[in-house]
Amino acid sequence: MVDIRRLERRAHGLSFAVPYGVILMLLKGAALLFSPYMLLRLFQSGRYGWIVGFTITVVLPFLLVWLVQPEGVAGILFSAFPLATFYAFTWLLRYSVGEWIEEAELAIRHADV
Repeated sequence: MVDIRRLERRAHGLSFAVPYGVILMLLKGAALLFSPYMLLRLFQSGRYGWIVGFTITVVLPFLLVWLVQPEGVAGILFSAFPLATFYAFTWLLRYSVGEWIEEAELAIRHADV
């Protein structure tokens, strides 16, 4: 037979195993610190399409969360959505920057020839 009390104790113990608030706070802090630098570098390199993409994929969801402000578990999940879009955006940007570097190196090689 299943001991319900034992399962409840295990489930209660697991709920404190991961401090979601601390993790979300660290992820938000990293995003807030990195975003201005990333936007500056995109502006300096003339990648205006990426700046517009950042506005659409990160800033607009953030504003939506700020305006709606749901409570409870839904609020935690809803507030994580802009973070997910931010880190997805930076992941895509990472691969694009690699391509930009390869293109620049290729242009330098062809200029030397």
